[in-house]
Amino acid sequence: MWTEERLGDNLVLLLREMKASLKRQRLGNYFVSKENLFDSLPRHKLAHAHERFHRLQENPVPYLMVAIKRLHCDRGFYPLVDIDRWAVSSVTILMLETAFFVFLCVPGCTTS
Repeated sequence: MWTEERLGDNLVLLLREMKASLKRQRLGNYFVSKENLFDSLPRHKLAHAHERFHRLQENPVPYLMVAIKRLHCDRGFYPLVDIDRWAVSSVTILMLETAFFVFLCVPGCTTS
């Protein structure tokens, strides 16, 4: 279910499922299960889309930040995200998580 608490998990699942569908070159129609929605698309386009979804799945943060920056809503419809402030804190958190992972997992890694 797409509750606010599960948005991140559901987005990751959606990306994973879409990437798998692109790899199989098969996307079933919800109402007509035998219909393949990818039938009319050239195979090289599906391969290119698969590669793009792979990159998106590997590192979603930059793509998510671009998508949020491109959001346009009517005034008062939705509280806008301060993407610049969020970007700095997200990058900082990501850098700290990466450093912590390296420190814990890489043999011989110590603090200086």
